This record gives sequence, structure tokens and C-alpha cells, in this order.
Amino acid sequence: MIKDEVRLTIPNPHKGDLDWSLVKRILRLGGITQQKWDSAK
Repeated sequence: MIKDEVRLTIPNPHKGDLDWSLVKRILRLGGITQQKWDSAK
């Protein structure tokens, strides 16, 4: 995932979509709120 200057590598061995709860945890680890992520789209 790349958004502005933030780059997060997300391993996905299942080759499908990621569950939103996992995405939220990854964003939290990156110090990004859901609101900030959504507003940057």
C-alpha cells in the first residue's frame, strides 16, 4: 500500500482481497487513521 509518503508492505499469500479488519490493524501500525487514509484517496 502506498499513500503519499507512506509505504506499507502487506504480505498476502492468499492472492485475494484483504479483510478490512486486517487493513485497519496495518494502518494503525503505520500511525494512519482510517479517516486520514480515506480522505487522501
